[in-house]
Amino acid sequence: MAQGRNQSNDSVSNRYEAIVIGSGFAGAVTACRLAEAGINVCVLERGRRFDPKADFPVYPKPDNPHVPSDAPTDGRSTVQPDASRFFWALGRGVWDFRDLGDVLLGQAAGYGGGSLIYANVHLRPPEHVFDERWPIRRPELEEYYDLAALNLGVVTPPAECADLPKRVQLEHAATELEKQHVGSAVTRKRDDSGYLRPLVPPLAVNFPAGPPPTSVEIRRHGRLLGKPHEGQSSCDLAGNCCLGCPHGAKNTLDFNYLARAEAAGAAVRTLVEVVGIHRSADRKTTTLACRDHLSNGASLELEADNVFLCAGAVNTTELILRSSFAEDLKKHGLGTHFHPNQDSLSAIFECDEPQELDRGPTITSTLVYDREPPKDDPATHWRMRFTGGRFAPSPGDEIRCGTKGRARVAAPAYVFAGSFAEENATGELTLTRWPGDSSLPKGFTKGETLLIDKRDWAQADGEPSPPRHWFLIQDGGLPTPFEPTLGVFRSPLWLGRNGFREKRGQSGAKVSAYSGGGDHHESDHRAAATKRIGYAALPIEALTDLFAGLTRRSAGAWVNELSERALQLLRESDFEPRESLEHDDESSDTGDDRPWSLLPDQLASALRELKGQTLDRLGLESESIVASFVNQAADRLSDQLDPALAKFGKSDQQYISDLHLAARGLRLGVQLLWGSQAGMARAIGEEVLSRLLPGGGELMEAGVELLKWVLDYRLGDGRTAMLLSMGLDSAPGTLELELPVVPELGGEIRGATSGTRAFLLTVGPTEENANVESGELATLVVTRATGELTPGEALWIGSRSLGVFRHARALSVSASDAQRDGEESQFDLGLLELHYTPSPDVHSISAPLRANLPPACDTPERAIQERALRDIASVWGGELRTDPQWTFLKRRVTVHPQGGCPMGPTGETLESQEGVTDKGGELRGWPGLYVMDAAAFPGPVGSNPSATIAALAEYKVEKFLRAFHEDLKGSGASGRAATVGAALSSVAEERERAGDWVDERGREALDPLGPTASKSSRGDSVEPAHRPVGIEFEEKMVGALGLTRAREVELDLKVRIEDLAGYLERHARDSEVRVPIVDGSIKVVDRSKKRTRKLVRGNGSAAEPSPPPDIAKVDAKDSYMIIMADRGPDLSGREVRQIRYYVVAKGSQNAKYILRGSKNIQDDPGFDAWEDTTTLNFELEIAGETQGKGKLRLPAAEFFGSQLRSFRADTDDPIRQVWALASFGTFFFGNLAEVYFPGVGKLTKLGASAMGRGHD
Repeated sequence: MAQGRNQSNDSVSNRYEAIVIGSGFAGAVTACRLAEAGINVCVLERGRRFDPKADFPVYPKPDNPHVPSDAPTDGRSTVQPDASRFFWALGRGVWDFRDLGDVLLGQAAGYGGGSLIYANVHLRPPEHVFDERWPIRRPELEEYYDLAALNLGVVTPPAECADLPKRVQLEHAATELEKQHVGSAVTRKRDDSGYLRPLVPPLAVNFPAGPPPTSVEIRRHGRLLGKPHEGQSSCDLAGNCCLGCPHGAKNTLDFNYLARAEAAGAAVRTLVEVVGIHRSADRKTTTLACRDHLSNGASLELEADNVFLCAGAVNTTELILRSSFAEDLKKHGLGTHFHPNQDSLSAIFECDEPQELDRGPTITSTLVYDREPPKDDPATHWRMRFTGGRFAPSPGDEIRCGTKGRARVAAPAYVFAGSFAEENATGELTLTRWPGDSSLPKGFTKGETLLIDKRDWAQADGEPSPPRHWFLIQDGGLPTPFEPTLGVFRSPLWLGRNGFREKRGQSGAKVSAYSGGGDHHESDHRAAATKRIGYAALPIEALTDLFAGLTRRSAGAWVNELSERALQLLRESDFEPRESLEHDDESSDTGDDRPWSLLPDQLASALRELKGQTLDRLGLESESIVASFVNQAADRLSDQLDPALAKFGKSDQQYISDLHLAARGLRLGVQLLWGSQAGMARAIGEEVLSRLLPGGGELMEAGVELLKWVLDYRLGDGRTAMLLSMGLDSAPGTLELELPVVPELGGEIRGATSGTRAFLLTVGPTEENANVESGELATLVVTRATGELTPGEALWIGSRSLGVFRHARALSVSASDAQRDGEESQFDLGLLELHYTPSPDVHSISAPLRANLPPACDTPERAIQERALRDIASVWGGELRTDPQWTFLKRRVTVHPQGGCPMGPTGETLESQEGVTDKGGELRGWPGLYVMDAAAFPGPVGSNPSATIAALAEYKVEKFLRAFHEDLKGSGASGRAATVGAALSSVAEERERAGDWVDERGREALDPLGPTASKSSRGDSVEPAHRPVGIEFEEKMVGALGLTRAREVELDLKVRIEDLAGYLERHARDSEVRVPIVDGSIKVVDRSKKRTRKLVRGNGSAAEPSPPPDIAKVDAKDSYMIIMADRGPDLSGREVRQIRYYVVAKGSQNAKYILRGSKNIQDDPGFDAWEDTTTLNFELEIAGETQGKGKLRLPAAEFFGSQLRSFRADTDDPIRQVWALASFGTFFFGNLAEVYFPGVGKLTKLGASAMGRGHD
C-alpha cells in the first residue's frame, strides 16, 4: 500500500520537541499549527496511508475500475472484496470495531483518522449545548469554527443534491408530520413552532460544480485555502463516503491540514501504535512505548517534551487510564463524562416511494428535534449538580433542600470527582417531583444543604433543570453492492422484536421524488423492484385449498375417504385457517373451553396472528426444499394412484383424471405415504441432509444459503431508507479498565473450567503482600467447594479475574476424645484454605477497557428518538427496523464517542476538584501532556462532532503556542520566539479572513444551527405521535365499610403503564414506582338510610327502593397505584410484597374522595395467594372526614371474566402485543412466585430478564 512521504521508522530520531498521537481532526490541526510554528513535531498514526484511488475497500463489479480481469461480464462478480481493507483487526484496514461492553465502537484507523470514513458533515452545535459543564462557550469558538471550515473546504451541497430521492422523501416526511401533529392536534407555543425541522448540512466535499466564488483568497504553502486540492477528483454521488472515497472527492485531512504539516517539515510515522505513556521523575519528559507494525510489532520508544493526545475519545482515555499516573487523575474525573452521542442506525424497508440510498453523498439532509420537557409533568426528570456528597443515595429516597425543597431520587448519583467514601463527591443527581409537591425546582437553591433521610448529604451546586431533548435524524447512504447487507436489521434471528410497521398517518399523502430531470426515473425502480428475490405461494395455504376442492366434489367412496383423511390430518396438526380463528367466539354456541380463552383478548388474537405469520414464514423459507422434495415424490404418488384408478369405470376414471389428483393431491399424498406430519418432516430432514452432506462445494453453497436466510439478504429495490440519528445524552457513562478484583467477604469464587463454586470467608495474611513477579501465592479461606478445582485453572469473582488456582487443603481442628483414651481426633470444619497466584497488576497486563452506560430508563431521549422514527416510517408506509444491538443487548453502537478526560468547568485554573484538563487541554498536574480531541468534551455536542473537534483543537493549540512564545521570550531565545510569533500572526490573519470567507459563502448556510439561522434551536418541537409500548388493564372490586357492612363500596379502575420497558427497568431498581390510575370511579351505597316515600306496585303492595349511590369520578392527576412494592423479608425470612392504591376522586358537589388501600402479599400458613391478591384493605375519606375502614374483594367471576381479559397493549403490532403482555405477566407472577414458591421465583427472574429485552 502507498506510504507517501512516510518516514521509515528505524531511520529517524526518536526524540522530538512535540509528538502528536493520532492524525484525525484534532491531530491534523495540532500538527499543522505546531509545524508551521517551527516546532520539531512528529505525527504518530497506528493506521496506514490510503491512496484514495487504489487502497480503499471496494466491491468488485464490472463498472469498477479496480475490478479483477477475470470478473464475469454478466453484471455480477464472483470475486469477494478484500476484507483486510475493511477491518483493522484483519489486515490494518480502515475500520476498527471495538467491543466495550455497553458500547460497540466504530472508528477509523488510517492516516487522516475519522476524515477517511466520516460522512463529511460539519454542523456546529447550537449555543445551548455549551452549558455550565463547559468552560468554553459557543461565541468563543465562532472564529475557530470559521477557520476549520475554510481549511476543510466546507460547502453547501449543490443543486443536484436537492433532487436526490432520499432527501426529497425525508423533507416530505417532516412536512407531513407537521400537518398531522402540529397543525391540528397540538396547541402551538408560537406561530412558527413545529416538529421535525429540515435543514441542509454543510459538507466537506468537492462537488462537480465547485463552490461558489468568493473574493477572499488565502494561500498557504502554495495552495489556495477553501479550494480543492490539486489533482483531487469531484464527487460522483455514489455513496462511498463511509467506506473511503475511491475518487478522492472528500476533503480529507491528508488533502489540507496534514498536507500543510508535512510541507512545513512535520515527521510522519504511520503504522506506529502507542501502547503506553511514561513520565520522567521531574515531569519534564514523556516517553511513549510503541508497537511498530512495519516491523512486525517490534517495540519502539519515543521521547518528547510535549505530547498531544489526539487518538480519539476512547483511545486517548485508555492511554491515560493505563498510565502510571492514572490514579492521580481518577479523583478529578478520569473516565467520566463518557457519551455515545445518542448514536443510532435504523432502516425502513418497503417504502411507498423510492429512496435510492445509493445515490449522493452519505448524508444530504437533516431533521432537527428540539423539545424542552414540560416542567409541570410529574414524570419529568430533573438534573441537579451537587458537591460534598457524603454517601450514595438510593432511588426512591426523599431529598429535601432547606425548608421548602422536596423531591424524590430517581436514579443513582453520578460522581464526576471525589468519592462518597471520602465524603467529598462532586456529581449530578436525577430527581422527580414528590407526589403532590410542586417545590421542584424553586425550593432548591445553589449552596443550600441537601438532606436525605434527615441526614446532611451534600450541597446544591445549582438549581435543578430538566434535560433538553435534542437530536438529529439524517438520511444515510450505502453503495449499491452493499445495500442488501441492511437485511441484517430484519433477520429472523431478531424474531421481529426490533420491527415497527405503523399505520399510515391521517394525511397519507405521498410525494414522488421525480419532479425534475435526470436520468433516473421511477419506472426504472419499478423494474428493478421486480428483480428482488421473491417468495412462492404459501405451501400450507395451497394444501388447504386442495382440501376445500376435494370436499366440494366427490367421485365415489374412495374420494370421500380421501377427503376425510385430509380433514383428520388437519385436526391432528392443530391447524386452524385464519377465517375460523377470527370467528371462533361467534361460531361457538356452547362456549369456548380452550385454555387460551382465559388469556386477554388481545393476547389471544396476537398469538393467532403470530401463529399465522410464523407458518407463513416457515412455509416461505422452506418452499424450495419442499418443492424439490415433492418433485421427487410425484412419481411414487402416481404409482400408488394408478392401481386405484383401475377400480373405477371409464367415466369415473375420466372424471377423476379431470380432477388432476396427482397434481392437486401431491402434498396430501406425501402425508399419506409417510403416515403423518412427523413422517413427512423426517423425510424433509433427510432431503436437507442430502443437500448438506455431499461434496464441499455443495456444503459451501448451502452455507451461503443459510447466511442469506439469517441476514434476510435480498437484492436492493431502491425502496429501503437508512436513517442515522444522534443527539444529546442526558445521562453520562464511564470508561474504566476491568481490573483484577480485591476479594470481599461473601463473594462467590468460581473455577473457570470446572465450574466449581465456593464462598469467601477470610483473606489470608499473604494476600496483601503477594509478589506476582516472584510467583508468591495468596491465600483465601472459603467454604467447602461444590467440586474439585483443577490446578492451573482461572478463578473468577463474578465476571472478573481473581487469579490462577494452585492448590488447596481442608481445614480441621484437633480435640481430645475421651472414649479413645486421650487420642486426638480431627474434626472437619467444612472449609478450604485455597492458594492461588493473583492476577498481575494492571500496568503489566492489558486489562480490557469497558464502557458503562446508564440504563434506558435514565435516558428517556432514546425512546423519544425511536418514536420519531416510527412517525417517519408511518408517513413512508414502510417497516422500521431499529438497531438489534439495542433491542436485544441494550448496547449502543457509536461512531461519535465523546468524553473520558473532561475539561473542568472552571477552565483556566481548575479551582474545583472536577476536571481532568483545563480549557487549554493540559492534564491536571502533568505539564507537557495535552488532550486535544473529543475526550476532553465535558458533555455531548449532539451533532456530528468533527467541526467542534477541529475548532477546539485550533483554540487549544493557539493557547499552547502563545504560552510557548512567552516561554521562549523569557528564556532569551529571540530567534525562535520570532518564528513562533510570526506563525501566530499568520493564524490571526487566517482567522480574520476565514470569517469573511464564511460570510461571503453564507453564514446561515454554513451554520444552519447557529444563533442567527432560521433553524436555530427553540425547544418547541411537539411530542412524537407514536407512544412507547405500554399496557393497560381494568380492575373492579366490591366490598363494604365497617363491620356492619351498611355502606357498600365499589371500586372501578383503569390503570395504564405508558412505557412498559422503562417501568420494568425502574421497578427492578426502585419497587416504589408509581403507576397512573387514568380513569374509574368510587361508588358508595348507604344501605342504612331509609326512604320515606313508597313506590306502589301493580298489585297494590309497596316496596322501599334502593338508595341512589354516590359516584365519585377518579381524578387521574393525583391517583396512582404501586405494584409489587418490595417490603423485604418478614421475621421468618419470607419475602413480602405489597400492592398499594391511592385513589383521589370527585363526587357530588365537588366532594373530595380519597381511598387508601393495600394488598399484602405474604406466604402465611396455608395456600393464601388468591386471598392476598384479591383482597384490598382500605380506608375511605370523604370531604376531609374519615369514613372508616373496610375490605374490597375481587370476585373470581370478575377476575376470569373481565379483568384478565382487559389487559391490552397499546400497539397494533402482534409481536409487540405478545411481548408486552408476556413481559407484564412474567413480572407480576414472577413476584408472586418469589413470595409463595421461592425456588421457582429464581427461574422467573431469568424469564423476566429475557422478556425485558423488548421495545423501549
